[in-house]
Amino acid sequence: MLVTKELIKRKFMQFNTQYFNSELPLCKFATMNSFKKFGQFSFNKNKWNKNKMTFKLLEVSDCYDYDEEILDYIIIHEMIHYYLAYKFHDFDENMKHGESFITFVNDFNKKNKTNITVEINKTLNRAPNKSKLKWWWYNKVI
Repeated sequence: MLVTKELIKRKFMQFNTQYFNSELPLCKFATMNSFKKFGQFSFNKNKWNKNKMTFKLLEVSDCYDYDEEILDYIIIHEMIHYYLAYKFHDFDENMKHGESFITFVNDFNKKNKTNITVEINKTLNRAPNKSKLKWWWYNKVI
């Protein structure tokens, strides 16, 4: 399955309702041209209120041909980063794969019967439109 910004947004909205009680505000979505990272959630801190996030972005690499289960897990994994940062405002700790992240993921997996992990232990096929020489970053936010 090739990933698009529209697909990421649709799955975000589905998972926000299904797993996060619609608590996560809508963010921006994008694809990223990365063979090293499958996904990432990033944000800016508010200049005057350090406990507030301003620009929020959820990205998934478009360099792979995902099966639906893996794509879902990547998006949910990034949403967990978002949720922890949004709810607990401990941005530095919750954006890493530290103890609080792993504890939350373990509880999340038990509660929702999922298998979210820190790493993907599966070989993924390269997307057919991604050559080995095409490395330049491109990204359009919706």
